[in-house]
Amino acid sequence: YICLTKGEKHGSLLLKQLERMRAAEELTDVVLLAEGIPFHCHKVVLSAFSPYFQVKAMFTCSLKETREGEVPLRDIPAQSLELLLDYMYRAELPLSNNNIQAVAAAAFLLHIDGAFRLCQSHMEARMDTSNCIGLYHWARDLGATDLADGALKYLYQHFEEEVLELDAQSLGDLLGSDDLNISQEEAVLELVLRWVERRRGDSQSEAQAVQLLRRVRLELVDPGFLRKARRRNPVLLRDAECFGMIDAALHTSGLCETSAPPRPALRYGMETTDLLLCLGGINKEGVPVRRGGVADLSFCFDAHGRKIYYIPSPLKACGGMGQITAGAVTRDNNIVVTIEAEDQQRIKRVDLYRCPHDCCFVLYVSQ
Repeated sequence: YICLTKGEKHGSLLLKQLERMRAAEELTDVVLLAEGIPFHCHKVVLSAFSPYFQVKAMFTCSLKETREGEVPLRDIPAQSLELLLDYMYRAELPLSNNNIQAVAAAAFLLHIDGAFRLCQSHMEARMDTSNCIGLYHWARDLGATDLADGALKYLYQHFEEEVLELDAQSLGDLLGSDDLNISQEEAVLELVLRWVERRRGDSQSEAQAVQLLRRVRLELVDPGFLRKARRRNPVLLRDAECFGMIDAALHTSGLCETSAPPRPALRYGMETTDLLLCLGGINKEGVPVRRGGVADLSFCFDAHGRKIYYIPSPLKACGGMGQITAGAVTRDNNIVVTIEAEDQQRIKRVDLYRCPHDCCFVLYVSQ
């Protein structure tokens, strides 16, 4: 047996030869047509990257197009297809704000999962309050549920002005979540009032005010704020159901604690807990395979509730190599640590890593 010690060069040579053969149309056995532009390819390469192109799915069927060696790809831009073929043949996928959505949509429709994951990572890294709503709708319409869920989670944690652009159904779904990062329910009521005010005169939108008001946890709203909100909003004043919901909430707030019904659940940002932060190492997989593993050295301890929250070790960001030298928690509860590491030339460097506060989850509860 001959052992190839430099497998990466072997793979690189194979890619270069395949790309050369594609450029020369050498041994190509299928033509993809996008916007009327032909792309000569190898069936085996296409099938290796996508079940869409696998033999049972397309190349052994009796479609007239495949018998003639041509496969038309409808709704796939030629430029996007060219980039995806470069990804297959060159291991390159240059992404930019100008091409990301078209490439991602083409990769999703053609089931080129590796390319779509790169697109998804690109979008998630550049997500902010100005684009997360648009990204959510785009991903939802495409059927990319993981990306849509990620955009929605971002929106939960960055509850901003942009949500006023949502339709009533989407806004209602958002307001029904326990995960909204808000400190007071008054902010949710105020948002609903502004959404209705922005659409004043639109009978359909005003009728949807009841639907949205049901999503507000009115029993958590300060009674004085609730009375003022009702007085200054004509839609709430003239709608009997809205008026009744607010009356019921005000009545509940006036009851003593023993006779009042249970209050609605608090949202994500309404409870605060002081945590003791302990930062440590990481095991090979970056997760605690068993209690007491190396990764368990990174955790937060809630002294009041006696709960331990596992957080991924910051060392995961640098491949598990290095030593944590300092750590701090910012005012907005982000964890910032410095890691000292050595490269192959034994040159030390210090890197800063930031761990968002919403990356924590309960691992186990101390007794």
